[in-house]
Amino acid sequence: MSRRNLVAYAKALVKAGLMEEPAWMAALARTPPLPPGKPGKRPPRIVYPEDALVENYYRKHPEARLEPVDLSSFEPPTARRFALRQLELMHGRGLSQRRAYEITEKEFAEERRQREAAAGGQRASIIDQIQAEEEFHLQQAMRTYSDRNGPHLVKQHARELWQASHPGGAASAARIAAARAAQQQQRQAAAARAAKKQQAAGAPQQQQQQQKPAAAKAAS
Repeated sequence: MSRRNLVAYAKALVKAGLMEEPAWMAALARTPPLPPGKPGKRPPRIVYPEDALVENYYRKHPEARLEPVDLSSFEPPTARRFALRQLELMHGRGLSQRRAYEITEKEFAEERRQREAAAGGQRASIIDQIQAEEEFHLQQAMRTYSDRNGPHLVKQHARELWQASHPGGAASAARIAAARAAQQQQRQAAAARAAKKQQAAGAPQQQQQQQKPAAAKAAS
């Protein structure tokens, strides 16, 4: 950012006849910009009382770091909920950090057991939850993409993407297409030959059928 006094600089240009007085000069003269400030110290780091308990929970449950966070929800992730409950026991009941951790661990274990019972006894790990959520969003995106572009254009895009990701994909696809076209031509040629043979075999019979009425007329 420029440290030049804009009002003084503009006045000097006007006084020298290099520019006309701008409309904003009077307003800016009444409220001149603040002088440039000196770089200060870094702001202090914000530390919450439960941060140390959260880190302790992550050390004992490292898989919890992979837990997805719902940004549209006001409910904190499992690690922070655990730490807040542990802090509540420490301040509310005067328990030690270790004893509060043990009680909170039992409460959360019971909570997990109830969720598993509600889900039919199936225990889903955090990785399974992440994969299920990714699969859901992937399927939703694919349906939106298919509805917007149509199945034919989607197949064309998939074919182009596959050819771009495989150096020999275009040549292989071309060979496959040429082989399929040759097979189709061979089938068409075989069908045409069979039709000609059938037509040639049916021609004498048709002539005989035409000759029989003519012979009957001549005999009468």
